[in-house]
Amino acid sequence: MLKIVNTIERELALTDFVVNKLSERLLIMEFNGYAPSEKSAKVDGRDTKYNVFAVKCTNHFNNKQITVNVTATGPNKGLLDVLTHKMNNNPLGKVFVDFEDVVVGHYVSGGNGFAQLVQSYKAETVKEVDIKEVEKIVQSMKQVVDPVVQMQQEQQKK
Repeated sequence: MLKIVNTIERELALTDFVVNKLSERLLIMEFNGYAPSEKSAKVDGRDTKYNVFAVKCTNHFNNKQITVNVTATGPNKGLLDVLTHKMNNNPLGKVFVDFEDVVVGHYVSGGNGFAQLVQSYKAETVKEVDIKEVEKIVQSMKQVVDPVVQMQQEQQKK
């Protein structure tokens, strides 16, 4: 399947998949900052350089830090600058983000008998998530019952 990812048309690998919002997979992501980054890709057999914003964020539930490469556009840069300003001027307040039109890729990294599966995230747009929306997500997660506990409770009722 062909897909435009960070301004480059690519053939998606069998291990790649598209999600509308990254929060559908990772739920809440806390913004930690961003930096411009230059990447390269093979396009029609030639190396092509392109720019992205490497956005660092922390998954709120497992505390793992991830980097999402976001397409370098004016609106994305404007929002990332606003988010950075909010984060720097209120060190106790957290800033939350979501990413739209995302390709989650998988590849093997390493060698010499030690290899690991790595996920990569490439998004077209970044969005700020309102704190009230974050609170709703956290509340809904508290209501989710562990399937094992639920099965044990049903067995006890019988």
